[in-house]
Amino acid sequence: MVRTFIAIKIDHDENFRNIFNRLKRRLRNDKIRWSDISKLHITLKFLGDVEEEKIPLISEKLDIVAGDVSQFSFKLSGAGVFRSISYPKVFWVGTKESEKLRRLAERIQDELTEIGIEKDEKIFRPHLTLGRMKGIEDKVTLREVLSDYKDFEFKKVFVDELIFYESILDSKGAVHKSISNHRLNEKE
Repeated sequence: MVRTFIAIKIDHDENFRNIFNRLKRRLRNDKIRWSDISKLHITLKFLGDVEEEKIPLISEKLDIVAGDVSQFSFKLSGAGVFRSISYPKVFWVGTKESEKLRRLAERIQDELTEIGIEKDEKIFRPHLTLGRMKGIEDKVTLREVLSDYKDFEFKKVFVDELIFYESILDSKGAVHKSISNHRLNEKE
């Protein structure tokens, strides 16, 4: 079995790195395992453990999706936490409503059902995980950060490929290794 997911890689520029570092400084007194900025991604479909024999079939299906979907852009905007402000587990950046991003995730789900992979029951909520929270001592500062970045536009993201990743768990977290890359159609 291979633990896998399908995602869009988020490239960072100096401006985004500065914003990320500013957030880390403001929340430095809390127990947060920050994501590696060079490995940031938005998960379109988490597959979990998949039989090795299905890997080539999944790649083929992603080739079909990529050939049918045109390249597009969306904006990373707004910050929040999953679970609740009282018991936060994940610090994230959201996306401005992007119909194309939602349709891409849907298209992947539809294509994969043809090879026996079930659709997600949860509603697709695209987000960029910036950190996993182990404990928050200063909820006042967290509330201030969430308020300050509620409508903040972090960056524009250009989507030109899907990446099929293997996720290898180790004591320091997950290591993501590309299985295959799938270039989106350049024509509208």
